[in-house]
Amino acid sequence: MLYILVAKVMLESIRKSDDIRGFNTPCNRQVKIKAYADDTNIYVTDTNSIMKVLDLIDSFGKASGSLLNRNKTNVLLSGSLRESTPA
Repeated sequence: MLYILVAKVMLESIRKSDDIRGFNTPCNRQVKIKAYADDTNIYVTDTNSIMKVLDLIDSFGKASGSLLNRNKTNVLLSGSLRESTPA
């Protein structure tokens, strides 16, 4: 429970960051994050946003002692990100 309360700070930092561009929904709402318990999905539209998110996660990890479990992390590229990233 304590982890979830602390993680909320990181999630809000991503959500509120003007440097991180999320997906725009048909009703003109920008979605950057969906989280439930310890599962988190992050939606960004460009490589700069990916780097900013990773920087925030790294800073959060240093402050909290939490680390991103890269063995459980998946990246799904779509659109222009998929086309511009080497396989």
